[in-house]
Amino acid sequence: MAFKVDFELPGRLQSPNARSMSHIGLAVARSTGSNPRGLEYYWYPAWCQILMDLVEDLRLLLLAPQFDLYLGESDGDGVRDSPLHSDGSYHEKPNQELIVDFAVVNVRFDMKEPNLGYHFKNLRITYIRVPMLIECKVRPGRNVRRAKFDRELSSKLLNARVALLKQSKLLFHRFVWQRSVVVVAVSGEWWMYGEWGRDWVEQSILLLQQGPDPESSDPESSDDESSEDDDSDDPDYIPDEEIWDTKTRSPAEVPDEDEFDGEFEMELIPEDDNMPEQDDVEEMDLEPSNDSDYAYGAPRHSVEYAEVYGTEAELRGSWPINACSETFELETDPSNQAFFLLHEHLQMIANRVDNFAQG
Repeated sequence: MAFKVDFELPGRLQSPNARSMSHIGLAVARSTGSNPRGLEYYWYPAWCQILMDLVEDLRLLLLAPQFDLYLGESDGDGVRDSPLHSDGSYHEKPNQELIVDFAVVNVRFDMKEPNLGYHFKNLRITYIRVPMLIECKVRPGRNVRRAKFDRELSSKLLNARVALLKQSKLLFHRFVWQRSVVVVAVSGEWWMYGEWGRDWVEQSILLLQQGPDPESSDPESSDDESSEDDDSDDPDYIPDEEIWDTKTRSPAEVPDEDEFDGEFEMELIPEDDNMPEQDDVEEMDLEPSNDSDYAYGAPRHSVEYAEVYGTEAELRGSWPINACSETFELETDPSNQAFFLLHEHLQMIANRVDNFAQG
């Protein structure tokens, strides 16, 4: 496949309104008029549109907002009616429930009567997996200097990665054959991604349990959505009229907010005594490196902004395994390149009927 620096989301090729709809959604979320308190929920419509455009040409992949990743045993007998709650698919049964912001769901089905076509009453779902999870957080505060912006953005993305780590843990409890999941951490219009393996997630969860939870202990973290973005008392505050020219600003120097140029489960699970065992983790493998500033796939206290890859080999070599990518800003060339890789990965999953390991 040819190298694509100008990759276009498939949904935008099908609908002339798709691009403008996502831009309108981003403008609504960023504007002080429509979202004066900087709430997270205002980012959902924009990201929903973008993710829908990403999987629009992949019929077997569905975007599921507010996806219910797990229901515990205490939720009653009705749990067993769901294709995602077969007792045979549990390696362990933590009594937890977790709603994720977005999930990409991989589906397989049979037609009861081939002559009746794709009517929903004629489809029998035989397989469901979750190859991608997306966690959204608010963007950093408005009108702040780059150093403070970077600190806040790093904190938001770290919190998103910690949430994704916990979601991945439950996901692997649900599907014993799934060995990896693609995660996307979002903070406003900024995002990063990575592919995390089962064993790496297990080790990272143990490390997280040994230390303080960054979501609650990171001094730079502030997901209190009830507070307004009023930075006038901050020593780093910059009035709107002093914001850098939008044509020459660096990625973190943001423009004015008003400017925006049953039989359901496939019988593929073996008997309990033949189920794959989770790998044992040695105590020595869980000690974090003292000189490492990395946690949950990316730096804790810094932001590495992505640049355009000049060759196809460089781009493909950037796919992060058990790590996270650099940070992308939506509607830029580096972001489009990253979406190209994500789409190619999801396309591979959709086209392989035996791809149980990757969702």
